[in-house]
Amino acid sequence: MGLEIALNIFHSLVLVLLLVWVILVGRNNKGFFNISFFVFAIVTLIGSDIYWMVYDILRSDARMPIAVNEIAENASFLLLADQIIVCMGGESLLIRNWKKEFAFSVLCVAANVALWIYWSGEWLQDIVGGLTYGTYFFMVVCLITSTEALRKREQRTFAIYYVVVLVTAGSSAVLPDSFSGTADLVLYLILSAGMIWLLLRLFAGRRKRKNKDISQMGLSFLLILYSYSCMYMSSGHWYNAFFLVNAFAFAAAFYYTSRTVREIEEA
Repeated sequence: MGLEIALNIFHSLVLVLLLVWVILVGRNNKGFFNISFFVFAIVTLIGSDIYWMVYDILRSDARMPIAVNEIAENASFLLLADQIIVCMGGESLLIRNWKKEFAFSVLCVAANVALWIYWSGEWLQDIVGGLTYGTYFFMVVCLITSTEALRKREQRTFAIYYVVVLVTAGSSAVLPDSFSGTADLVLYLILSAGMIWLLLRLFAGRRKRKNKDISQMGLSFLLILYSYSCMYMSSGHWYNAFFLVNAFAFAAAFYYTSRTVREIEEA
């Protein structure tokens, strides 16, 4: 419990520092309003972290029911999706046909929700969470494809890889207990491989001068999404490791979102 609380404190501190930064530096910026959805998402997640820490200290032996932290997390997904819409431009979203992105998102999110229900048995929470998570999932897919943050071949490869992750997670869930330990280890290794690749891809894109900030924003938002997926499929030290990456992903996303907003204002 001590390590988990320490990680939550670290995660909260990262978010608080981002919030302080935008208040001190961005309050006089004309584009402050264009990043407000991200700011609100940070505020909700800080509240979620604080609530979780208090609950874990007071009632660490009891399963947490649907509460403030889950509501805040669902709200943050919608706010982050709104931030993507602001940066992409609402009119451009209406012009383009997003049938493929929508179909892929629905299938992946439905598979995730089915796994969550199987693991937790909490139908209502998982379905509601799936709707908000799915909204963010779809917007991230749209952002990646429209900005070509990943090349076409990379998009196809990562899509296939994510399907493999879901199939592996489903297999580990239904295998007999005698194989569950090995299956879980295989799943964690596959999740880690994707995480490492995304991190390397984010750093590699930063070195390319021609790479627009919105493309880097797309990669960092994808890293947020993927880190949540990994967290929802893991436990113990693996969950803690993915949680740390989630904190970094938020810092990177906030940095590139602020740069993207600045470019929009200067255009």
